[in-house]
Amino acid sequence: MALPPTMLRELERALRGLEYGSIQLVVHEAKVVRIERVERIRLTDSPEALASSGRPTAAAEERRHVL
Repeated sequence: MALPPTMLRELERALRGLEYGSIQLVVHEAKVVRIERVERIRLTDSPEALASSGRPTAAAEERRHVL
């Protein structure tokens, strides 16, 4: 399946700046209908993360629908 140039640009935009997370393409009737971006932010030196478990955790998540 070849993606149209506009969809490729949206996919590039969703990937831009993503350090930890995932991109999902939602397909309906053989067509991509939605791009979802899930971003996880690692809190490596956060006192809250260390206090709760004794070690850093991934504590924040953002979900954004691009299309």
